[in-house]
Amino acid sequence: MKTVYDKEEYTDKKNFLKNILNLVFMKIRAIDAIKFTEQYCEEKTCEWKYDEEFCFYDTECDEAYQLEVGDLDENKHNYCPFCGGKIVLNKPINNNIMKTDLENAINVLTDSLAEDSDYYHGWLANIAMAMYDEFKEAGISHPQLHELCNKGAKRFLDYLINL
Repeated sequence: MKTVYDKEEYTDKKNFLKNILNLVFMKIRAIDAIKFTEQYCEEKTCEWKYDEEFCFYDTECDEAYQLEVGDLDENKHNYCPFCGGKIVLNKPINNNIMKTDLENAINVLTDSLAEDSDYYHGWLANIAMAMYDEFKEAGISHPQLHELCNKGAKRFLDYLINL
């Protein structure tokens, strides 16, 4: 695209003026488009709500969006792919639900450990061996190391069950 026009290239004055006017109008349209885009991007937002039951985002522009891994921040999602608005996340944090879920999980675990001796023994053996391996890797040895690790694991599980 030429930026400087030479009159001698144009034999017709009308053609020369027409090309100059087209260039001016193209620049004006480009400037208007840039101003409109900047204004639109600054003002436009799209509110997203997270549906915890079905694990997806419900957008203000009536779309649904689901991430396979992570959340919007981790995936660097700042703008709605549907309407282009800046994402405003409206995700209520309910610590009571989280606390209740954690309490329920611990209750299920402790009840199962108390009621099922094989399950209890499996946990005991895994905890004791993890302790034993750590002591061995650290170079700590004792003639009764295996027995001490089993006692430590039993103490931990018994405290857990009796919370």
